[in-house]
Amino acid sequence: MDPFFIPRGCAVVGASRDPAKPGHQVLRNLRAVGHLGPVYPVNPRERALEGWACYPDLVSIPGPLDLVVLCLPATTIPSVLEDVRCRRRDRQDVRAIITTAGGYAETGTPEGRTRQAELEAFCRQQQVLHLGPNCIGVIDTHNRMDTTFLLGTAHQPGGISFLSQSGAFGAWILQSWSSRPRPTGFNRFVSLGNMVGVDLVQAMTYLGQDEHTRVIGMYLEGYPDPRKLLLTAARVAQTKPVVVLKVGVTPAGRQAACSHTGALAGEDALYDGAFRQYGLTRVKTVEELLDTLQAFDTLPSPSGNRVFLMTHAGGPGVYATDALAALPEIEPARVTGATRQALVDILPPFSAVCRPEGHLDMTASGTAMQHAMALELLLGDAGVDAVILLDLPTLFLSAEALADHLLEAYGRASSRQPPPKPFLPCLMAGKWVAEGRRRLEEAGIPTFETPDRAARAFANLLRHRTLRQAGRRALTLPFPAAGGEAGRRQTLTEPEVYRMIAAEAIPIAPWRATGNPAEASVAATELGLPVALKLVSPDLPHKSEAGAVILNLAQADDIPAAWERAVTAARAYRPGLRISGGLVQRMARGQEFIVGGLRDPQFGPVIMVGAGGLLAEYVRDAAWRLAPVDEDMAMAMIGELKAAPLLEGVRGGPPADRAALARLVAAVSRRLASIPDLVELDLNPVMVGPAGAGCQVVDALAVRLSPE
Repeated sequence: MDPFFIPRGCAVVGASRDPAKPGHQVLRNLRAVGHLGPVYPVNPRERALEGWACYPDLVSIPGPLDLVVLCLPATTIPSVLEDVRCRRRDRQDVRAIITTAGGYAETGTPEGRTRQAELEAFCRQQQVLHLGPNCIGVIDTHNRMDTTFLLGTAHQPGGISFLSQSGAFGAWILQSWSSRPRPTGFNRFVSLGNMVGVDLVQAMTYLGQDEHTRVIGMYLEGYPDPRKLLLTAARVAQTKPVVVLKVGVTPAGRQAACSHTGALAGEDALYDGAFRQYGLTRVKTVEELLDTLQAFDTLPSPSGNRVFLMTHAGGPGVYATDALAALPEIEPARVTGATRQALVDILPPFSAVCRPEGHLDMTASGTAMQHAMALELLLGDAGVDAVILLDLPTLFLSAEALADHLLEAYGRASSRQPPPKPFLPCLMAGKWVAEGRRRLEEAGIPTFETPDRAARAFANLLRHRTLRQAGRRALTLPFPAAGGEAGRRQTLTEPEVYRMIAAEAIPIAPWRATGNPAEASVAATELGLPVALKLVSPDLPHKSEAGAVILNLAQADDIPAAWERAVTAARAYRPGLRISGGLVQRMARGQEFIVGGLRDPQFGPVIMVGAGGLLAEYVRDAAWRLAPVDEDMAMAMIGELKAAPLLEGVRGGPPADRAALARLVAAVSRRLASIPDLVELDLNPVMVGPAGAGCQVVDALAVRLSPE
């Protein structure tokens, strides 16, 4: 992808003198960024633009030409592509094209799809890299390249690189960075548009190898092969954090994403689990995205999670304390008695020191010098891993003086006890603190508008260590079998499911298939009472709601009457029901969970664990991953559940066998991954017994594809 960022020559086709035209702004941005290479405006009606000589067409350009930026309507682009074909044939140059125009597949029209297919075929035939269409181009602050038509971008070099499937969203990010008191530094920006040619995987790989990129951000709507994208991003995230804002989290959002990019966004729950599994940091808001990227780029890596909060504002301090407490990754710092006494000695007399732990309110009478002395003491305490400061300007505490004193204190503390610890100042009050924030950020210390934003950014830094380990494990797992061919969906009966999953030694409560009530009575005695009796029917996937399950039968003599009762209820529920027999199963006790999965059209096989029983679909407490997973991954999934505390023991009862549940999840995931035509599997409920007693499956449903 070097031709996009370091071209030997760049032609802007559609260059214009009109400020309202994209071709004008591209030239202005190339001039503003200080682009060092040759620039060739193409406009047959002009002799020069922005100080560069104009050419009537691409063929007339004399020098080597690596990059062509097309700032033209889609309908006029085919004629320009003929000039590209000529240069490829005669001069073997033009290695890359950026197409900014819309009117392609994102329109959803036959004309747009045809136009995009023709563009793709041309670039493939001519072996030309292509970015877009429907994009705004690229920026590289280190190599001084900007092919976008955005207004006012501040080309401040930094370590952030950003990929965006939406040009408008990318513009939002760039203009947010440019609007800060001190513009946020970044390295490279890539607007991908419809991804004809260069796509997310290729761009992610390229940025992962870029020496100036320290962290990668991504705006994601969808990708046709999400496993490929995840594997690529996981490899990159082993050395550089990857921060993702995934949209399309609601049905309405998914529909909007599809109409905008022509890509499926997929199920949000699957993406959420996959990001955790492959070591990517997911953020939920634009503010969290901006803060987290800046934190990764500028803050030192934290050595621990103990945060001390210092302020001179009571109410905002309480607000910040709540924000910190809501993040399970963060713990309040506990300082030594000596540090506590030193703080009492230097601060105003009514200051609240370590009430509660990890909190300092020096009251509104705290001076800039006292802030600095307190910060230096806290950073020097071994029990403090990071400090969050929040302050408001007053007539006797200017943001500028505060920033200067804080910088001096931070420098002394960091030199006295390296490595430096993260310091996250929040100077609240908009324009009144802009100069103070600018001074801090000029010195490399990121500032935040609110304490909860600082807390979330710091929590994401802490999560990265765990996420990177998870991604390393995910990269070692085998790739699942390819999906089966299309066919008729066939629902398996419970005995058929049990036989299918038996290959993985999945624990199933002892059971017996029977053909009539007499056989069921014998089976109940042999299995051991009490038992459950279930009807077996290919027409009845959900037996309980049809009355086809009778529980807690304590006597074998009760079986015939229970059989008849179940048959009567089931046929009333579904007239004409086919009944192929019954199933007798020994009753099991324990906490109810569900373990299952499906073969998703995008992700392939995925595995789920959640709160089980009759209310599973209503509670919707589940954790997802891509299959297969190992037992450590399964344990992490279980830990994400709201129902996880049930496994620790309920009302004084013994803890449940979490390890056995994790083994079951891993085993089921292997089975899902190895059967290409298995499209759905539910084991619900799974009864998890006391620690050491294991768990047992007591009901099952599966759907396979059968040939038409």
